[in-house]
Amino acid sequence: MRTLWRFAASVFALAFLAPSLAGAQGGASNAGDKETARDLAERGFELLEQGEAEKAIVSFRMAERRFHSPVHQLFIGRAEIKLGRFVEAAKTFESLIAESFPPNAPKPFLDAQEEAKKELESLKARTPSIKVVVTGVPAAQATVTIDGVALPPGDIGVARRVNPGKHTIVASAPDAGEIEKIVTLPESTAVHTVELTLSPAGVSVPAVLAFSLGGVGLVVGTATGVAYIGKSTSNNTLGAISLAGFITGGVGIVTGTLIIALGSSGGGEAAPKSSRAPALYVGAGPGSILFGGRF
Repeated sequence: MRTLWRFAASVFALAFLAPSLAGAQGGASNAGDKETARDLAERGFELLEQGEAEKAIVSFRMAERRFHSPVHQLFIGRAEIKLGRFVEAAKTFESLIAESFPPNAPKPFLDAQEEAKKELESLKARTPSIKVVVTGVPAAQATVTIDGVALPPGDIGVARRVNPGKHTIVASAPDAGEIEKIVTLPESTAVHTVELTLSPAGVSVPAVLAFSLGGVGLVVGTATGVAYIGKSTSNNTLGAISLAGFITGGVGIVTGTLIIALGSSGGGEAAPKSSRAPALYVGAGPGSILFGGRF
């Protein structure tokens, strides 16, 4: 560890002894700021080696404010990796890689840029992605957050890199409430799809079931009715089934309409969780049709 610290110290010393980028562009650099920046950078590396990555980042950033050096950015990125902030580290390295240096740039600056390229390539193999898919409402109407940060509307349904670890995804939409899901992602290049289904308040589950039953009843009633009419001889069984289907269909549709109407009326007070949902009962027996309900 001590040898590594001495190596880093020599890198910082070489970087600060060389002309700064600002100086190469015609500006003047304050010698006192350089000295302070070097001390802060060396302190940052020492903290990083002691496992104090958060404090190391603070020290490196303070050094950067006094004297710009790509070496600071390189070690800030490495500290972010130690904290599991892979996405932030990638941005730090990308910023360093994108920087243009003059022909007389110090060698430690150029070396830092090359090291950043290697670090970024290594990160790509360790950074997972999340793709949030919203169903039940149009994606344009939904609001999605990952760990409290809202996604741009165009990013819903698109994979985006995230740090490994636990993440809380929340989707919401007007009149559809919200739904939350927590996922834990390992280090990998995998894309994890998280599907969140929102239920518009306008149509309740009991209403959907009632309408579905009504639709099935009408289909059965129509099919058996056509078969009954097409028979050359009387077929009481087909006739009874057809009648039962039509009655079931009618009851289902009426029930669904009542559920929606009753659900949208009143003072807007939510029903307690213990209240019983509307239910529909339909049955048929030899020569009889039974139907009933609870509302």
